[in-house]
Amino acid sequence: MSDWTRDLYRELDQWNFDGVAATFWWRDDDAHAPSEELAKLVGLSARYRAPLSLAVIPAKLDASLARELPSEKSVGKSHAEISVLQHGYAHTNHAPPDEKKCEFGAARDAAEVRRELADGNRVLQDVFGARFVSAFAPPWNRIAPKWLEFLRPAGLRGLTTFGARTARQAAPEIAAANTHADIIDWKNGKRFLGAARATADLCAHLAARRNGDVDPAEPSGLLTHHLAHDADSWAFLADFLGALDEHPAVKWLPARAVFQV
Repeated sequence: MSDWTRDLYRELDQWNFDGVAATFWWRDDDAHAPSEELAKLVGLSARYRAPLSLAVIPAKLDASLARELPSEKSVGKSHAEISVLQHGYAHTNHAPPDEKKCEFGAARDAAEVRRELADGNRVLQDVFGARFVSAFAPPWNRIAPKWLEFLRPAGLRGLTTFGARTARQAAPEIAAANTHADIIDWKNGKRFLGAARATADLCAHLAARRNGDVDPAEPSGLLTHHLAHDADSWAFLADFLGALDEHPAVKWLPARAVFQV
């Protein structure tokens, strides 16, 4: 057993001892078309019975993606539930050069923001139907607070970014549920973060939940980017999902349960 697996199981054993399920959810960003990488991701979801939430870019969507996903009738038989979230609109950076990347920053025109949120929602609803869970995953996990009031009129009912949530609603009638461990090291060559660091981030959120330092009801979120994975990323993801699959305290949640849509 690896060191990171021992650390993970040590934390999960505490949840098991307390008789409480350690809830997890899985978000993968930047989906927009069928690919070998996406097929591999879906295969891992099925193999380890881990529900997958695909954050799809509306303006880049190839509608054939819907036909490439497993049938909803196969859920519980050969596949875990696969849901679709709204990943911004075009995944375009509108931030000034001296600011961090952001598609929905404070300087944008309000009418454009309203239109893109609503158009993105409509596209995904039309293509994916019931598979679309109306939660918004802003690119780079950033959205200006002033735009949160536009989410519900656009048809959205949830928001997911990064880090422990500070409230169960990001805005009135907008459920909040974030991710807490990204397996890609974006600042150092967009490489695999490393098993120890990725696992430590998830364990830290689990421990904070268990100790009451953050909302214990927020499921711990794994964040992946299938198009950016190197061989080490894929190997860790398979090992990590396999390790969770073998522990009795673990309970995976699909997006529909995470956002209670």
